[in-house]
Amino acid sequence: MNTCTSSVADRLTSLRDLFSKWAVAGVPSGVDYPKSLNQARNWSNESLGIVKVGSKRDFTTTHPVYGAAVREINALIKKLGPPKNISPRVYKSQKARRLAAEDESRQYKEMLKQITKQWHETRFALESIQRDLVVERQDSKRLNQENQQLAQSLAKLKRELSNKSNPLRVVE
Repeated sequence: MNTCTSSVADRLTSLRDLFSKWAVAGVPSGVDYPKSLNQARNWSNESLGIVKVGSKRDFTTTHPVYGAAVREINALIKKLGPPKNISPRVYKSQKARRLAAEDESRQYKEMLKQITKQWHETRFALESIQRDLVVERQDSKRLNQENQQLAQSLAKLKRELSNKSNPLRVVE
């Protein structure tokens, strides 16, 4: 199409036909298509045979001649886009919000009590383990000293035994 000779009606028809085809078959991958009426008015794609509609005055939904075509293009643009999952806002009264907040506050206080209890139990268990560790270290140190003394006594006795000429004798 030549941009100089195509009329607004021809441009709207080609745009509507293309969007109708895409609404059935789907938008081809890699094609950037308009998401609003203003983008559709300024959109042109030579490979698809689409020429932009430069006139803002003609491209309105209330235009006496082209308004129906523009409204149809708008509906097709909405079909081409992904579906919108907008759910209505659920209204809660102030009393319901207050009761929910109080309930949540109670739950948090209960959780705080439980966590504090666990913390104290863990702290007491750790202190007990630390006391046991100190006692075990003292016992270990004492036993090591005792072991060294016994090793020295054994070495002394072996030396005495080896120094004697006849270390073994029969005792009756």
